Amino acid sequence: MKSNLLTLAFGCSLLLLLSNCKKGDPGPAGATGPAGVAGPIGPVGTANVIYSPWINLTFTGSGTLWAAQITAAGVTKEIMDKGVVKTYFQFGSSVYDGNYTNLTGGGSSSIYQFLAVGVINLRSTFAANYPWRYVIIPGGLAGGRLSAGSGDADSFVFADGSTMRKTELDKMSYEDVCNKFNIPKD
Repeated sequence: MKSNLLTLAFGCSLLLLLSNCKKGDPGPAGATGPAGVAGPIGPVGTANVIYSPWINLTFTGSGTLWAAQITAAGVTKEIMDKGVVKTYFQFGSSVYDGNYTNLTGGGSSSIYQFLAVGVINLRSTFAANYPWRYVIIPGGLAGGRLSAGSGDADSFVFADGSTMRKTELDKMSYEDVCNKFNIPKD
């Protein structure tokens, strides 16, 4: 019994001694290891471009004053100030720019877009009841329009390193926009 008490006393003393120990100061940092292996390069992105599916629109009006509206949550104040919004409509197997003018010998027809936060308003001289879609090309830093004071404020810099002026983007065909930003055409 005496040996059990001594063993218990020794165990308690050892437990108290170990529980009061503190770690010392950390040692010096080790040498930096070698850099890791670079992963594969991913596909070129779309620079945060937003595009809609084809939407069947019905214009309302009469004579040469027709209107329609597309709800587009991506049309923000910042997009209106710094980005580009393109609209397109399908007629037969062709796709036309939404800012459209056709001057023919028998008259003219035109469509214009007007932006407001959250919507794209379309005005036309005819009932342009066709499938429509929009493409929103944002501004900003990487993959978007340069801000004033950082160079040409009307230039966009894209993920692939290329640059383009706003006027060039406005003039791009539907096919060119789809190819540039990896947008499915259908």
